[in-house]
Amino acid sequence: MFAVESPDVAAREFSFAISMSGQPPQDMLGDLVSGLLGHAGCSDDVVPGVVEAVQGAMGAAARTNLASGSLCSVRLSARGGEVQIEVRSGTDLVWQGRQPIPEVVGNDASV
Repeated sequence: MFAVESPDVAAREFSFAISMSGQPPQDMLGDLVSGLLGHAGCSDDVVPGVVEAVQGAMGAAARTNLASGSLCSVRLSARGGEVQIEVRSGTDLVWQGRQPIPEVVGNDASV
């Protein structure tokens, strides 16, 4: 085993998207969004509010899509020091939000 030290490491970057034909169970969607925001390093005090907003938007998108048969989707992308979140009903944007994420400095990793 050896250690790798990196003085300045950018915040974690990722993109995650899921599409559904209906509204997912609230706990499943909440766990996904909460876990991804936590992974990105978002503050614990903002996560519940973001989760609630995403769940509400997905519920609205699912109700809209019942008639049209379109898919609902949620996308979270972390880059440039923030997490960008979009909820869509088909191709229509239903809700979007952004959460700042702190920079990770002085990272030590053991391999």
